[in-house]
Amino acid sequence: MTTQNEIRVSNPVSAEDFDVVKVLFREHEKELSEEICFQNFDVEMQNIQTIYSLPKGALLLATYQGEVAGVVGMVGVGEGVCEMKRLYVRPKWRNKGVGKILCEKIMRTAKDASFSSMRLETLYRLDGAIALYLNQGFKISEESEKSPPRDKNIYVMVTSL
Repeated sequence: MTTQNEIRVSNPVSAEDFDVVKVLFREHEKELSEEICFQNFDVEMQNIQTIYSLPKGALLLATYQGEVAGVVGMVGVGEGVCEMKRLYVRPKWRNKGVGKILCEKIMRTAKDASFSSMRLETLYRLDGAIALYLNQGFKISEESEKSPPRDKNIYVMVTSL
């Protein structure tokens, strides 16, 4: 059984930390192989420290038993609203609670930064991710039910913080 003691979450601070984040983001991009999810991705990668810095953003890195396991980001998108971005857990560390802890901690970070709601976009085919988000209180938005944004393969999900 996994314990929280085996999972550590921290903010990237050094250049090496941000290089690790970039590697994880690239792994995520390769795994999903969905162009729609990675529009303007090169610009995001070049400006990662600016885009994902408080008070309008944040990044969290997770390690599991001392090995890099996952990442998640958050960015402000409007008055009181932020978006969870790039939640990714390496395959070796899935189903061990890493995604859940990253999700909980980025939601807490957003709330502490005075955001009142969080949104995210996820692919319809990511059943495990959708189940995690539903368990964390997210709901599929009316926006998705009426007319999914940009692409029919994406759900928009929202929750209050």
